[in-house]
Amino acid sequence: MVVGESVYGEKRVSVEDGTEKIEYRVWNPFRSKLAAAMMAGLENVHIKPGTKLLYLGAASGTTVSHCSDIVGSEGIVYAVEFSHRSGRDLLNVAKKRPNIVPIVEDARHPHKYRMLVGMVDTIFSDVAQPDQARIVALNAHNFLKNGGHAVISIKANCIDSTAEPEAVFAGEVNKLKEEKFKPREQGVMTRQEPIQAVQTFGRKKTATAIAHCKKGRGLVKVNGRPLEHLEPQILRMKLQEPLLVVGKERFQDVDIRIRVSGGGHVAQIYAVRQALAKALVAYYHKYVDEQSKKELKDQFFAYDKSLLVADPRRTEAKKFGGPGARARYQKSYR
Repeated sequence: MVVGESVYGEKRVSVEDGTEKIEYRVWNPFRSKLAAAMMAGLENVHIKPGTKLLYLGAASGTTVSHCSDIVGSEGIVYAVEFSHRSGRDLLNVAKKRPNIVPIVEDARHPHKYRMLVGMVDTIFSDVAQPDQARIVALNAHNFLKNGGHAVISIKANCIDSTAEPEAVFAGEVNKLKEEKFKPREQGVMTRQEPIQAVQTFGRKKTATAIAHCKKGRGLVKVNGRPLEHLEPQILRMKLQEPLLVVGKERFQDVDIRIRVSGGGHVAQIYAVRQALAKALVAYYHKYVDEQSKKELKDQFFAYDKSLLVADPRRTEAKKFGGPGARARYQKSYR
């Protein structure tokens, strides 16, 4: 709904649709349990255009903002958050999204905000409380219409950290059944592994190369092209020096994509080879081990220091009164 602005630093993607440009926001599953649940195979979250949604545990509005985009101008999101600190961030999100009603109140006491919330189609609960099922039931009895749906994110550690998660889930489901809920879909989300990635820079004169290195299968591309297709051909071997110095097997478990711009052909080649070497060292330092990283660094330094250290030298500008930057025209006194 708010074009050209991120809520929590997420990426935005613009798509041309005829004469109209449509912007989409990337929904990060590492920042939103609802997005993670959908990626894990949840078939229906019961949130669609026009839905009236009661969101319990809205926090700073990260997931709420995506729900706001989904329900659109015809729907509404009642966002309940108890923390005043998170509530301030939620209010800032709601200022630019007219379909969000921020409520800084305790979800355990729905009577305190009954004058603000109407009957809703769906309740989504993401509260970190030991009585999560009771909180959902209380709000459902007050605000959920007949035939409505509830989606609850059960945090096993918040309920009983000493019990097995399966036992905790079963207990919460039984409590919901006692409150006349009919469970339709259930899934288990494990903690997702974050993407292992590093970003480095290589520079030569006015050329700048940005390398993005992540766990992969040995793919190396520059501006979308494999190394063996880059020009000029005479400097192609120079570009492959990082692979030859430490061995191609060091690159087998990573994918490196490089974007280079500025400068001439030669400067770009030197910027790319530096970004390539620095990316491998940074990845091994962060995700492998310090000993392997030290071996790589020593090998690169022994071969060519410029693989890891940028060359700050620049051509000094010519000045008047002479043929170059420092040289002066010869002068005769006789």
